[in-house]
Amino acid sequence: LQDANSAALPAILDSADAQARTTINPNTRKLGLFYGSCMDSSRIEAAGIKPVTHDLALIAGIHDRPEIQTMLARLKRYGISVPFGFSSRQDAKNSSRVIAGIGQSGLGLPDRDYYLRADTGSVVLRQKYLAHITTMFRLTGEDSATAAKGAEAVLSLENALAQASMTRVQQRNPDSTYHLLSIAELRKLAPDINWNAYFTGIGIAPATEINVSQPRFLATADSLLREAPLTTWKSYLRWHLLANSASALDARFADESFRFNSGVLTGVTQQRPRWRRCLERTDRSLGEILGQSYVETHFTPEAKARALQ
Repeated sequence: LQDANSAALPAILDSADAQARTTINPNTRKLGLFYGSCMDSSRIEAAGIKPVTHDLALIAGIHDRPEIQTMLARLKRYGISVPFGFSSRQDAKNSSRVIAGIGQSGLGLPDRDYYLRADTGSVVLRQKYLAHITTMFRLTGEDSATAAKGAEAVLSLENALAQASMTRVQQRNPDSTYHLLSIAELRKLAPDINWNAYFTGIGIAPATEINVSQPRFLATADSLLREAPLTTWKSYLRWHLLANSASALDARFADESFRFNSGVLTGVTQQRPRWRRCLERTDRSLGEILGQSYVETHFTPEAKARALQ
């Protein structure tokens, strides 16, 4: 079924791409511009690192801790959740409402155990992760020594976050991740984070209560925001901006990201064709309107009647 859908969707997206700048249909325009920009490899290669240059400059210009928090909110608006995640979620103990939630996040490796296991394989993997960060920093124009120093700072900060993170087993108990706090209680738990400024920065009104899934993690993140060197935080922010943007940048970044995240971590050796990657990105970002276009084209009344039967 998935293969059949994958065969049908490229034609829909190619058509949307062709109409993107002339259509009056806003959904067709969105689909076409998104998919078309992903498929325009020539333009991507010509742009190089320019799409993130402004944000890299903002990070480089950070000179105090409030500016770190401003950048955390800015990255969150890009979908980059560091060092904690913030989202809306169903209230696990009152299913009639949706509440705000904060949870552990901010790691570049898949799970806390990747940082804490002492076996030879895990040690080697962390060395490869360091080399990967260093390579990505060098691709931005840093010299080898500066890039390596920045990578060490990133790993040090992420290791501190990993040590405060709950294990997957611990998180299986739903009561262990339910801690509904008032704003006053949140400020007491993490007093060094300017929560009003954070909420404003991500574009929402201040919540009245928030479920903090891992209070110990948030308290640790708060202390790190207070105590870790500014240079460490700047390396960390720069890294997560690059790591989350790499697949959309030119081939130097995209290939290095694939080499580590797919090759080293999961053993995948061949990257999927660009059209399939762009299809999947469009589906993730604009899945509802892509689904509408699919229904209009392929899910006829006869098909619906057959499915119901």
